[in-house]
Amino acid sequence: MAKTLAILFGVVYVLMGIVGFFNTGLVGTAGLFAADALTSAMFVLVGAVLLTGGLATLARARNMNTLVGAVLVVLSLIGFLMVPDRGEMLGMFVSDSVHWFNLIVGAILFGSGVYERRIERRYQYSVS
Repeated sequence: MAKTLAILFGVVYVLMGIVGFFNTGLVGTAGLFAADALTSAMFVLVGAVLLTGGLATLARARNMNTLVGAVLVVLSLIGFLMVPDRGEMLGMFVSDSVHWFNLIVGAILFGSGVYERRIERRYQYSVS
């Protein structure tokens, strides 16, 4: 499950980043997921990291999901605390919908990483 989620969300983030560079109605400065070029580049980077983990071993995918999920959750929570009228976070233009998306995806990734680790531990103890 960890590998599947890493690949799935990796593709979603890369596509969101690429689409964001073209300023469409879905992603871009006037899109549903308001993002500037720097934010789009970060989407591509996060997607590439997830794809790298998802295409590697199960342990690496699990660890990557846990790490990226935790970072996304923390960034989204920080984003909710930033000044909302400017829509700027760490020099990047982002909207509340981006924060919500990152929070949801981050929670799913973090949860899957922790869950997979727990299952692996149970399996190791039951086999021993």
